Amino acid sequence: MHKIQKSLLICLVLLSTLSAYPQEDELLNLLPETINGTWTLQQSHEYYQGDDLFFLINGGAELYFEYGFLEVISANYMDEQDRNIKVELYRMSSDSAAYGIYSIKRFKGENIDIAPQAKISGQHIMFSKGNIYGLLQAGSELDHKTFVGFASQITAQIERRGDSPALTGLLSGIDGINPEKIYLMGNIALGNLYNFHYQDIFRFEEAVYADYGEFGVYMLGYKNPQFMQMIFNEAVEKIMDNKKYSITEAYEDQLDFTDNRNIQFLMTQYQSYILIVRAQSTDPSAGLNKFMQMMQN
Repeated sequence: MHKIQKSLLICLVLLSTLSAYPQEDELLNLLPETINGTWTLQQSHEYYQGDDLFFLINGGAELYFEYGFLEVISANYMDEQDRNIKVELYRMSSDSAAYGIYSIKRFKGENIDIAPQAKISGQHIMFSKGNIYGLLQAGSELDHKTFVGFASQITAQIERRGDSPALTGLLSGIDGINPEKIYLMGNIALGNLYNFHYQDIFRFEEAVYADYGEFGVYMLGYKNPQFMQMIFNEAVEKIMDNKKYSITEAYEDQLDFTDNRNIQFLMTQYQSYILIVRAQSTDPSAGLNKFMQMMQN
């Protein structure tokens, strides 16, 4: 009897180990064993899901959680010259979430046609496709063609291209400037761009930021105009009470204010959105007028 119980216990342990992370194989299947006949996937890899992301990312994991992080795999490829490419694939909760984390982490670089959103800068490539956000880093200098060709073999394994968030499609070019949009899914992401308040005073469903050069626009979305109006009124009170700001003008549906670094803002309402225009090198009201003309066209 004792031997039977011991054997049963061993079987249960093995089964629990095999089924602990069934999604791991799904991510691993996105990594070909060989690429271009040159690069070989190394056997050892790291896999994390949920709160275990902290083991991979030392600081900043909260931002990924806000965007709906589910799981990540980190693996290495080597070639015969002992050159190394590290690949990290993050599965997010939705296409919008993958687009969002890509957009806020996006570095300056060259757009490359390996995924709906992808850039290369030196020995770094980042992309989003479907609900996958990917990072590639070459350990030694690779030529552009080799590195992009390698990355294209990774993105080719992801069948779904995915859709950009509908909200980003509302913003088009102004005065010949077609901005790269940043999609926001919470207050942590907003604070990465600008810290309006130590509290989450906007509580938006989703948001987008676009930089038009002379001015930038935050477009914060809500479930209905009534809820937006309530949040707007509360935010106005919080901003007016904050010593960080000086108030220029205050109307029923608009607030003009300047922060302690002399950055000018104009906050107003549009349908079920709160609009915040941040002046770069022009009057924020002029930026708002240009933005509203764009929205009406």
